[in-house]
Amino acid sequence: MAGAPEGERPRPLAHARGLGIEANVLTPPETAKIEPNLRMTIAGSVYYPMDCHLSPQPLLATLAREVTHGADSVLALDPAKF
Repeated sequence: MAGAPEGERPRPLAHARGLGIEANVLTPPETAKIEPNLRMTIAGSVYYPMDCHLSPQPLLATLAREVTHGADSVLALDPAKF
């Protein structure tokens, strides 16, 4: 991982960067800092800082509410709230 020749780095890293997505190779200690409950031996990880997860039910309820109230754009919604 870290310090590995470019050809040995994970393919998802190169693919993500090729798409303009920020991706960082982490060492095992760096991985443990952001995922302290990880219980396996790893060589490292790839971290996508802009990756997020949301619950579809609150998102759809908000989209339905906005559309019902005449919103013509929902692009300003903060995904962190879902």
